[in-house]
Amino acid sequence: MGGKSCFFIGHREVSEEIYPALYAAVERHIVEYGVTEFIVGHYGGSDRLAMSAVKEPKCFYPEVKLTLLLPYHPAERPVSTPDGFDSTFYPPGMESVPRKIAIVRANRYVAGYHSGDGGQSIELKGTIYVSISNGPNIFYYDPVYQAPAGEVYLVSGQGMSHSGDLSAGMSGTHTLNEEQTVTVDGKSETVRSSIEVSTYLMDAPVSTGVLQFDKSGRVVSREDHAAGDLPGTITARSDTAYIIVETYMQSASGEETVARALFQEDAPTLYFSTCREDGICVKEHCGIIGDQKT
Repeated sequence: MGGKSCFFIGHREVSEEIYPALYAAVERHIVEYGVTEFIVGHYGGSDRLAMSAVKEPKCFYPEVKLTLLLPYHPAERPVSTPDGFDSTFYPPGMESVPRKIAIVRANRYVAGYHSGDGGQSIELKGTIYVSISNGPNIFYYDPVYQAPAGEVYLVSGQGMSHSGDLSAGMSGTHTLNEEQTVTVDGKSETVRSSIEVSTYLMDAPVSTGVLQFDKSGRVVSREDHAAGDLPGTITARSDTAYIIVETYMQSASGEETVARALFQEDAPTLYFSTCREDGICVKEHCGIIGDQKT
């Protein structure tokens, strides 16, 4: 593995309703973060959705590679590289790991798992975007664990709140740290985990404008939609050179703000921001079709 990689971890049972959001996240990681390799397992529903969400944009981004993670040694369980995958990967040093924890250890290795003289560590980071329109909010950070036999359980953690005069740009960060000593084949090893979760307050999305421009910079088409009500696809005109998506938002004081994102005419999808009923803001997408796509 080399360059920027993205690894999928999910539950064995997952609804296909998340596919549009998953596809949008994959393309965002390619376009915005420069990810060129996606790593996925093949033992659950989330893995199958992840495979599909990567295979489709690979048609538009030939530099992107899809790698199959193998928790069991290829000599023990021979696996041919499936259609749509570019390679398989078996983490080094897994040969002596008991079978019942092989999947967990393989996931740990890929998910930011670092090894050194001081032991091994897992480092994960993520950001939650929150609309200020919902007013004060509280987030509870409760660690969730999975036992080697598969049981999942939760323990009480800590909370963090945003209150008072809220404004876009305010943020907070909470980090969960844990250290465990595990013994494998009589050898003790320290495993450190660090999960950093940030919250970022933003103005509430109200509406979205999709503007198509020709090569001379002239607007040739404009569509306006309420936030979250964009159609599944946008038709690009044959003379469209690029597209700008404008997201209009409302601040806590009622003032209008706007954010703009630029897309080339050959981009397969557009991204736009919307806010859920619980105040969490997410990026959704719609496809681009037109004469040049056929």
